Amino acid sequence: MLIELPLEKYDSLYKIKEFQLFPIITSVIYLKQKGTIYVDNIENPQIVYIIHKSSFSYLYNSIPINFDELLYFLIFNNKTPQYSHIYNAEKELLICAEKNEDINIKIRKRIRMKGMPSMDFNLPNLPKGYSVKHISDIPLDDFSSFNLSITEKYWESIEEMKTEGLGWVVYHNTKPVTICYTPCIVNNNCETDILTLPEYRGKGLGWIAGMYLLKSCVEKNVNMEWDVFVDNIPSIKIGEKFGFKPYFEYDFLSIYKK
Repeated sequence: MLIELPLEKYDSLYKIKEFQLFPIITSVIYLKQKGTIYVDNIENPQIVYIIHKSSFSYLYNSIPINFDELLYFLIFNNKTPQYSHIYNAEKELLICAEKNEDINIKIRKRIRMKGMPSMDFNLPNLPKGYSVKHISDIPLDDFSSFNLSITEKYWESIEEMKTEGLGWVVYHNTKPVTICYTPCIVNNNCETDILTLPEYRGKGLGWIAGMYLLKSCVEKNVNMEWDVFVDNIPSIKIGEKFGFKPYFEYDFLSIYKK
């Protein structure tokens, strides 16, 4: 049904605006990060399935599609991962996935938030005993404290993330406890990820690190996106504290091959 699109043909997808919704997907098209693109026709693709190396994916179709055939392709293609996640999955795809006995699935709602504050907003104060450092100044060993699998999922190396990405780490004395960073930046848009070690949660450290990242994004004219599950109220509240507003809600389909 679908065939792999050669790298030299990726530029044929630049004009499709839907791919710009999710920077992770855009990064594959622009060869910023690794992934694979499958299409129905190399010269004139009307069905496009893009999967980032992190297993996040997006399906585009400008013609009717047989979703049962698509699922068969995803399940039995040896190059597709054991599990994957499809952004903005169509209702008909969700119905077909629910009936397919070769996979286990989860269907969840996610929401995207964004906003661009002025250049002169104030950074929050850190609690006593805490400090913050830009990722370019972080020793490599300190990244392992967060167990984020950054190189497996996103950047090719920590050094690449430190030079090409943006991010900040909050320290308690000498211990790294919170990180907020960009899994990817492409076309002046970025995804955002925050992690605080469990014993340090509830102290507002994620918001503090996020505000430092937001200021970096403003200074570099990068649009910071916030993407969360609709039932993750604490994360939504962090987005609201950034000054972000919801602009797009969608179905997020997770597929697990049996």
